[in-house]
Amino acid sequence: MQKSTIRDVARRAGVSISTVYNAISEKRYVSPALIEKINKAIEECKYKPNTIASRLRGGRSNMIGVIVTTFKNTFIGQLLTAIQEAALMANYTVCVYESNHDLSNEAKCLELLCDTMVDGLIILSQADDETPGHSEYIDYLSSLEYDGRSIPVVSLDKKFGNTKINCVISDNRQAGYDAVKHLAGLGHTSIALITGPMNTEMCRLRFDGYKDALRDANISFDPALVSHGDFSPLMGYSCMRGLLERRPDISSVFAMNDQSAIGAMHAIQESGRSIPGDVAVIGFDNIYPGTLVTPALSTIDIPKHQMGTIAVERVINLINNGEPAEDAVYLPHKLIVRGSTDANSDDLWDLYGW
Repeated sequence: MQKSTIRDVARRAGVSISTVYNAISEKRYVSPALIEKINKAIEECKYKPNTIASRLRGGRSNMIGVIVTTFKNTFIGQLLTAIQEAALMANYTVCVYESNHDLSNEAKCLELLCDTMVDGLIILSQADDETPGHSEYIDYLSSLEYDGRSIPVVSLDKKFGNTKINCVISDNRQAGYDAVKHLAGLGHTSIALITGPMNTEMCRLRFDGYKDALRDANISFDPALVSHGDFSPLMGYSCMRGLLERRPDISSVFAMNDQSAIGAMHAIQESGRSIPGDVAVIGFDNIYPGTLVTPALSTIDIPKHQMGTIAVERVINLINNGEPAEDAVYLPHKLIVRGSTDANSDDLWDLYGW
């Protein structure tokens, strides 16, 4: 996975890195004999000279690379807005790629960004500590280098164990707990769950929070009340239909993101049930469309703007100063109660920021 660098070419040719650089860029005279040796080393190492880097003075591009899982998720759209705003304020540009929830695509995006000579990287990664075969890629991320220069990485909403990868994250386990505690506090004992992709750390932690809250409310965990989704509204709708068919006694549901929750609400209302009278619904993320459905969606607010801003500040600090004193920043979350769980709440539209 590790690409050959200019350092590898210099070692193979038996010359200094600056000699290789001068031969490639033609900035200074290099003898024909040395050029021949360097070209041979380039071919043997299968090295791809970074033409952008050769034009940059001081080895800085003032560009931050960003990789997200999808452009379709509303949460990510709001997050990217914050990242761009913070980057521009610091005189950095942003280059964004979408992995489409695929680790091999993510690795390709990473290579393209390195070729563009980004100074640092912010990533919502598909890599997972608990997935076999991902450890090599995670190790690569934790000490990312390109053409002999270090590229700092900041992870969004994921902490990689036993690495130095910096991260900006929310407490997903506690947030999941708070969502289900809210439902249990309203007297619900048949609480369903619509998950997101369970090959991600955030979803496993929210699932743990769900079970923790059931335990503390003296409610037995029932696997039949769990339906596995993918964060999309369509899958939320499909999961909810299946849950209602096999367990018509369901009185509430926690969906691991708002888009799934909105799909679930459509299935509930289509079945002739009322919200929250027959089935209460709570989501996660606090995206603006949750205020535009009827009733408005109760949710867990994750500070998206703060997450994007801190990630940019973090990566710029790493670019300029190296490793910080701490490798993780935890963000606060907040329970937002609206009409989908409490019929007496105020349902105000959120018309800001879109």
